Amino acid sequence: MRPSNACRISSRVRVIVISSIIATMSVAAHAQFVYWADVGENAIRRAATDGSGVELLVSGTDAATPTALTLDLRGGKIYWCGTAPSSVRRANLDGTDVEVLSTTGLDFANGIALDSTGGHLYVTSFYNSQVNRYNLDGSGYLAIHTFPADSWPRGIDLDLDAGKMYYQLQALNRIERSDLDGSNVETLVDPAGSTPHDLSLDTLAGKIYWVNLGNDEIKRSNLDGSNVETVVATGTRPRGLALD
Repeated sequence: MRPSNACRISSRVRVIVISSIIATMSVAAHAQFVYWADVGENAIRRAATDGSGVELLVSGTDAATPTALTLDLRGGKIYWCGTAPSSVRRANLDGTDVEVLSTTGLDFANGIALDSTGGHLYVTSFYNSQVNRYNLDGSGYLAIHTFPADSWPRGIDLDLDAGKMYYQLQALNRIERSDLDGSNVETLVDPAGSTPHDLSLDTLAGKIYWVNLGNDEIKRSNLDGSNVETVVATGTRPRGLALD
C-alpha cells in the first residue's frame, strides 16, 4: 500500500526548499525576488534576493501542500503543483487570486515547466507515471507520455528553441527527452547506480544538470546525454536545482 500523501512528503522534506525561482520583475521598480514552495509549512513565499523582506503569499488549503513552481513574468502569474489534493494551481505574483486550474490526470504532481509563448504547462505526475500538458487556464488536458507503472517521472524542463522536453524517470534511473508533442523519445542518460531527481537545462552551454540521489551528487552531461560528469559531490540527499 502506498503511504499517505502527508507521509510521502514529510519523509522527503522537512526544512529544505523544494523549488525556488529568482525573478526580475517589471513591477515594483524592477524589484528582484526569489520565490519558493515551502512544503513543511504548506506555503508559497517570496523574499528579496538578499533574503530580506520574506512574504507569505499563499498558504493553507489554497497552497495545497506545494512541491514545484514556475513563474510567468509576462503574464504576472505563479504556477505550482499542489499535492493535497493533487492539482495544478496559479496566482498573481503577489499571491492574490488563487485558481485551481486542473486536478485531471494527476496523482502527486511534482514537476512543472512553462511554455508561455505556446500557451502550455507541462506537469509530471509521479504515481500514475505520466507527463501531462494543459493550457495555461487548465483546460485541454493531454497525457503526453504514459509510462509503465511505477516509472515515477519527476523533474522536467523545456528547450523551446529546439522544441524539446527533458524529464526524469526516477524509478527507471534515466533521463529522457522528446518533442513537445511526445514524439521522438530518446533515452539520454541511463547510468547504473544513479537515481536522477531534479533537472535543469543550460541550453546556451548545451548542458543538462541533475541531482543524483543515488550517490548524493550533482551531475551534468551534454544535451544529447554524452560526456556525463560529476559537478559536485554533496552531503546527504540533495534536492532541488536551479541555474544562474
